[in-house]
Amino acid sequence: MYDIFGDSHSDFYALFMIPAAGHCGAASGYDQVPATYHYLDSLVPWVEEGQIPQSLLISNPPNGSTTTWSLLPYGKNTSSSS
Repeated sequence: MYDIFGDSHSDFYALFMIPAAGHCGAASGYDQVPATYHYLDSLVPWVEEGQIPQSLLISNPPNGSTTTWSLLPYGKNTSSSS
């Protein structure tokens, strides 16, 4: 991306990877991975107010625990908390 857009791509593009997640939700065999993605909480302020998201919250893993993860843009470390 950098080669095409230089530094300007971060104004409109961000990639948030979800470790061990399935496509479109929970992955069988990884029931400890949060499967509810709170992306609108970050997307709406980005689109409407120009506030670039610094993280995305995911929660509610299928195993019933209260684990939440704060996903960071690709290239930074992902943190987790219980």
